[in-house]
Amino acid sequence: MIRHLYGEAKAIRALMYLELTRNWGDVPFLTRETRFDDNFYPGATNRDTIQAHVIEDLIEVEPTMYYASELTEKVERLNRGAVQGLIARLALTRGGWSLRPDLNNPSAPGQMYRPADYLKYYQIAADYSRKLIESGRHTLASSFREVFYNQCQEIYPGNDDMLYEVAMALNYNSAVGHNIGVRIEKNSFSIYGFSNVYYNVTLPFMYSFAQGDVRRDISCVPYMWQWNEETGRLEQEPADPVRRVCVGKWSKLDMKTPQGYNGEYNTGINWPIIRYADVLLMFAEAENELKGAPTDSARMALKEVRKRAFPADLHATMVDEYVDGLTDHDTFFDALVNERAWEFAGESIRKYDLIRWNLLREKLIELKQNLFDMGIQSRNPSGGGKYANVPNYIYYKKNSDGTLDIKGLDQNMTSTPTGYTRYQWCGRMVETQNGEFILKKEYNYYYRDVVLNQDPMVYLYPIHKDVIAESMGSLKNYYGK
Repeated sequence: MIRHLYGEAKAIRALMYLELTRNWGDVPFLTRETRFDDNFYPGATNRDTIQAHVIEDLIEVEPTMYYASELTEKVERLNRGAVQGLIARLALTRGGWSLRPDLNNPSAPGQMYRPADYLKYYQIAADYSRKLIESGRHTLASSFREVFYNQCQEIYPGNDDMLYEVAMALNYNSAVGHNIGVRIEKNSFSIYGFSNVYYNVTLPFMYSFAQGDVRRDISCVPYMWQWNEETGRLEQEPADPVRRVCVGKWSKLDMKTPQGYNGEYNTGINWPIIRYADVLLMFAEAENELKGAPTDSARMALKEVRKRAFPADLHATMVDEYVDGLTDHDTFFDALVNERAWEFAGESIRKYDLIRWNLLREKLIELKQNLFDMGIQSRNPSGGGKYANVPNYIYYKKNSDGTLDIKGLDQNMTSTPTGYTRYQWCGRMVETQNGEFILKKEYNYYYRDVVLNQDPMVYLYPIHKDVIAESMGSLKNYYGK
């Protein structure tokens, strides 16, 4: 157990440096305790050096650690399977693109750069993700819904999809289910409290899922819960499509122990760090890059993820036919870009994937255009376009239990069914100004052209001014910050 604890310490440090380097770039790097005669004002270390070092740390300790199924705490502690997955994640980050500073001109935005030795790290990612896959220690046995429901119910299987999640405690910490999850409007009557959700999905993302993909209605929730004083219960209401389509993976209504009246933060719901599905898709990506085309094992890994996403009667078309049709490097890579979006919505993975692929700016520009096209085309379906059949309006009525019966969520209906209320949906992506359609003002604020037009896009955070001042000149900000 001592060796396992040592491995956990190394893994926690590696995880923290992964977050530091992905968000701030080059940062000070220490590999031992602070001593009296040390330099207390270290400068920044190149992120390539940091990431390479912690990868080697993990490679060293990985064989000495226990798998989650061998630990009492299961996936609430860093374990061997999680470390194998973390090695793959770190390696793909180390081998991917990132924003680098112009050391001679701190006011310049810098440039996107990929290390020349990137294939070495793709090989490491392939090796360690394959190692976990071939160990047979984890599967995708639980349904997609159960993976997150289990977190709310405080159920932590040691051999399923989840590899590691940050342990939380009810009424002590965690904003999962409150800041992210299904929205419950503020009230003082529900034993589940309320949730002030900040994290939402966009309608172009919601309508990017294939028909029959069970992940969509779990990841994209078109309703919220509101207290009805007349019936004395929480009831569903349609969500604001611009700001309130929530990530439905977590809900306070699924919690094992309700928080009580006025409960908000400190839900105790764990936060997922890495899942087996992630390892499967990282393996597929690394194999495709190393071989220049998808291998049979890469296709099998992608198929395994999609088998859970679709009911059995769609496996022939949406799994086998779909994956087998991806015959070259680029089409397989594009499919993985999409698959990772559909699989990991709301899990704080997408931004970093897009950065390491050098696609962040491109995809945000594409999203802004898609929002506008969706608003226009859904309002005028006869004009054609890829969004002509998404609904300008949806139609709803209340069921006897207070839930919503929604019609037209997947088609552009032209008339209101009897007994239903019409509610504008995709058409609200745009608004009129001086007689012309423009993108909804919220989106123009979120996706400002002054940011999108900057190439490269500066996504890294600046070091706080107090830290800069206290560094005695050893640290400075770049990228024009």
